[in-house]
Amino acid sequence: MNTMSVQLPEGELTFEQDVQMVMSNLPVPDPCWRLTDEQGHEHHYASGPDRYPTLTAKQGDVYWCEDCRDEHQDSWYVCRTCGERITPGTRIDTTPRWLGGPALYYLNGKPISQERANELLTR
Repeated sequence: MNTMSVQLPEGELTFEQDVQMVMSNLPVPDPCWRLTDEQGHEHHYASGPDRYPTLTAKQGDVYWCEDCRDEHQDSWYVCRTCGERITPGTRIDTTPRWLGGPALYYLNGKPISQERANELLTR
């Protein structure tokens, strides 16, 4: 539990929040990824909204999955020039991230709302 306090004219305002470090270990786009397809067209990762400027995203038909009892739709990338199916490179994200739980606020040891705490802090 992380605790911070500040002394105000109204008294001591205390903020408590449980914080945990988590690591996703999920695949993310590899910013170093580069590939030359069978036709010699070069592909790469680019930062920004268009991550793969030489590729076009395609989607298959929606289908029903009996295992999870839900609809799915497969997607993939193809070269914009020749249509070859391309799988961009990924890496595992091992960046630690801090996730906070619910925050608790106290004025002189008595619970108050976040709105009241913010009001006190903005005075």
